[in-house]
Amino acid sequence: MVEAAERRLLHYRLRLMSRAELRYTLCRTAARADRLRGPLPPGDTRSLLDSLVSVTAAADRHLAEHGVETEGTAPSRPKLETCEEPVVRVPFALVAPLVASRSVTLSDGYALLLCRHTPAALSCLQEAALRVGQRQARPAVDQRLLPLLSRLTSRLGVVEGSGPAAPLSLPALEAATPLLPPCMLALLAELRRRHRLPHQDRVALSAFLKDVGLSLEENVRFWEREYCQPAGHGATCSHSWSRCQKRYLYSLRHMYGLEGRRVAFESHSCRRLQERCGQSVSSCGGCPFVGFDAASLTSLLTSEAGLAPSEAATLTAETV
Repeated sequence: MVEAAERRLLHYRLRLMSRAELRYTLCRTAARADRLRGPLPPGDTRSLLDSLVSVTAAADRHLAEHGVETEGTAPSRPKLETCEEPVVRVPFALVAPLVASRSVTLSDGYALLLCRHTPAALSCLQEAALRVGQRQARPAVDQRLLPLLSRLTSRLGVVEGSGPAAPLSLPALEAATPLLPPCMLALLAELRRRHRLPHQDRVALSAFLKDVGLSLEENVRFWEREYCQPAGHGATCSHSWSRCQKRYLYSLRHMYGLEGRRVAFESHSCRRLQERCGQSVSSCGGCPFVGFDAASLTSLLTSEAGLAPSEAATLTAETV
């Protein structure tokens, strides 16, 4: 989980700080949390900020009592990490990792923190803050996208929240080819040219076709039609449908959640496709806006997506 990873990272950074750096961080954190909690009513967020202020203020007082490192000295491990003095108590749910490891004592629903718990406690409070923020966040709708969404749903026959109105057929897919994203257009063009795709590219295209509405039967027909033909010049895959039919059928059924763990695959995200660019010399997949040069991108957008040369030139100029 992202929150747990961030907690461990903060704990690590706190352990590396000198006493002066730690005091500065504690003071800034306490002041900011105190400002944020001012207008808040009782609740999870208020409780979290109250605990954050208490822990940071108590830890800072302890560091002040033990002196501050003089300028020019190398950072040393603060006594804070070895001190057994009690500091403060916080609701146990906010420091669940410390409770799970039995590092703290519980009393009446509170965890009793010692000085040495401060770095770990601050890390736990950061994780709790991330979780509270995620619960309270609301996705903002960009009003500029609504007209575009309306035109797309009207053209594609999509009812909001229901997916495609009817399963997509192969003829409908052929007719809608210019509407496909450039990453899938590039794979489709390569497949039609050589009648083969490397494994990862075949998986990416199959998952995409599933998610746009192609049924399992139609997806099978799609690949059978290509792999029954001889491999084109330069193809990196020499498999044929007659020799590998069972393997391909199982792979597609697995993708639709009918084999193996019976969990349907999802289409590759833009980020995943972008990260694939350049990973394999045999792959033709990835994001064209990242992996293609200007000439290749222009050719794809004009010949496959049907854009006018002027439109393609504008997109190419913004990308490369």
